[in-house]
Amino acid sequence: MQGGLLLVTTTVLYWRVASGMVVLEDNRYKGLVVALDPNQSPPSYEQQEKIINNIQEMMKKASEAVFEATNHRAFFSEITVVLPKTWSVTPTRNASGRWESWKGSDLRIVQNGRYNDAPLTVPGGGCGVPGSRLEVPMTYLTDLTVQLRYGDTGKVVAAEWIKYRYGVYEEHGYPGDKVFPHAYSDPAKNETLPTGCTDQDALVGLWRKENGGACDVMSTGELDAKCRYEVEGTSANYSIMYISHVEKVRHLCDKETHDPLPPTPQNKHCRGQGIWEVMLKHDDFLNGKNPPISRATDTIPTFTLVKMTTPALYLLVDDNCGRKSSEGSQCYGMEVYTKLKDTLRGVLGQWYPAGRAEKILEVCLGFIQKNGAYSDRGAGQRRFP
Repeated sequence: MQGGLLLVTTTVLYWRVASGMVVLEDNRYKGLVVALDPNQSPPSYEQQEKIINNIQEMMKKASEAVFEATNHRAFFSEITVVLPKTWSVTPTRNASGRWESWKGSDLRIVQNGRYNDAPLTVPGGGCGVPGSRLEVPMTYLTDLTVQLRYGDTGKVVAAEWIKYRYGVYEEHGYPGDKVFPHAYSDPAKNETLPTGCTDQDALVGLWRKENGGACDVMSTGELDAKCRYEVEGTSANYSIMYISHVEKVRHLCDKETHDPLPPTPQNKHCRGQGIWEVMLKHDDFLNGKNPPISRATDTIPTFTLVKMTTPALYLLVDDNCGRKSSEGSQCYGMEVYTKLKDTLRGVLGQWYPAGRAEKILEVCLGFIQKNGAYSDRGAGQRRFP
């Protein structure tokens, strides 16, 4: 070992491939981890219980919705909920580290949404590439009025899970968006249609202004961002990636029902492929794996509550500053420290408050600056409780 080389070990490894620990076996997703923000101020005991209950109810509904959307081929079976270590609720057990942590989780309950109060999947990098994480804002989880704004909770979360797990995208447009407009011209029908994957002939609705009045989306010759199509119903049952708020809609577009023409994120990123076309290439369903099972199957998942703990952390610093040579001692401690500092800060930040983490880094630096020259080799080892 070269002089000043520094080694920090913990019982935790938080790097993971997105959705990499979740497996689909016998139509059951196992290994799903839901985590609450460890930096939030701890709510009252009663509020903690309410939040936990809301998570369980949300995931029960999502499990049922995923089961329906996948034509009875998948549902949530085992879910681990990671509680902050500051909470007073008694867990089933302590977190085992590794994936059972905030940074290792699949679904995060965040304090504030990135753009609004709706659940959101952070893309992973392209069609078929799993998302990096799925976020559910606390306001969405706890406020019924916010949930009602977006429609059926189960279908909303199910749609985000499918995006996260299989690297697919929403199948609707956005008012005022140049790349994904909320309406498009269909040359075959010679009319302007709302952007979405569904049976357009089966849609029931009207183009309306924000005040509720009727409007013509192309009245000026260009798309009017303030004139939007309000879907009131449909006789089709697809797609939850477009109109999940409609009661009858519970399925996904497949190869037969998908329309590659609308300018949706799914069509752009996946080159016209439908949601199911992409999903069937995933190992979960490849070559007929996990075929449909009875629709009477109980889809209610089991929940395990675990609490994050602060593991013992040992800091080892080599107290031998290299072998003597004609050019002097070979000391690489500062170079190693500089290269690893940001990585160490990330590891320590997972388990310690910012001030405590910085203090530990200061101790590391102190050892390095002293070149590890201790007559007592034990002086180079410190334990941080």
